[in-house]
Amino acid sequence: MKLLRFRYEMTYTYDSPINGHYFSLKCIPGTDCRQKIKEFDIAVSPYEYLSEEKDQFGNKMLIGSCIKPHESFRVLVTGLAESGVDIYECTDDAQNIIMRNQSPYTIPGDAIRTFYEKHDLSESASAYERAVNFMRKLHEEFAYEKGVTDIHTTAEEAMKKGGGVCQDYAHILLSLLRIAGIPCRYVVGMMTGEGFSHAWVEVFCKGFWYGLDATNNLLVSDEYIKISHGRDYGDCIVNKGIYKGNAREEQRINVVVEVV
Repeated sequence: MKLLRFRYEMTYTYDSPINGHYFSLKCIPGTDCRQKIKEFDIAVSPYEYLSEEKDQFGNKMLIGSCIKPHESFRVLVTGLAESGVDIYECTDDAQNIIMRNQSPYTIPGDAIRTFYEKHDLSESASAYERAVNFMRKLHEEFAYEKGVTDIHTTAEEAMKKGGGVCQDYAHILLSLLRIAGIPCRYVVGMMTGEGFSHAWVEVFCKGFWYGLDATNNLLVSDEYIKISHGRDYGDCIVNKGIYKGNAREEQRINVVVEVV
């Protein structure tokens, strides 16, 4: 168990003023069986309306708006988390059936099915053993490579390319597990040593959710802070919204997680 000080900063700048800005933010880590948020603060600028809500998966989110013209938008989340309280997260049985089904980013094609047939363990193995095996094999055969995929790339497209980033590792692992009928979900969070947000997978086994990080070939430990989960990336987008204005935007994200 570790105490982790975290700072998540997201800044957008626009080359001309925008207005009528409506946004939803999923960047608030919550307390669960695995982690306890001991301190927390969030600053959003600018805004005229702000409300905390929960989505259909129980993730905390901020709904807000800024109607007046502005040329920048900044979100700063800071706090202290006690991580690794348990090695699992308590289950919500209502989500298990949904998380068995393929979602828009995870629909398998020939490349993923071939990988599945090559590496799946016998059905006599537990769901957890099969999941860990897929994670290990994916880490061995899929390359971490920036720039070959983007936020719209599906699991099948990434598998055909043979490389990608944490989002792609997570989507491919989800696709493999769902072929096997194992409930699993996409997770966005933070970890020590990262300069950006991170993505991994949680697999359901014997009543609990366990975290698997295929990008780093690691079981999720006390150096991870979870922010949100869903069926795939589309359910966990940190910033969604609309605004009026003919402006080009530039995004900067800086994440710092340090052991206290």
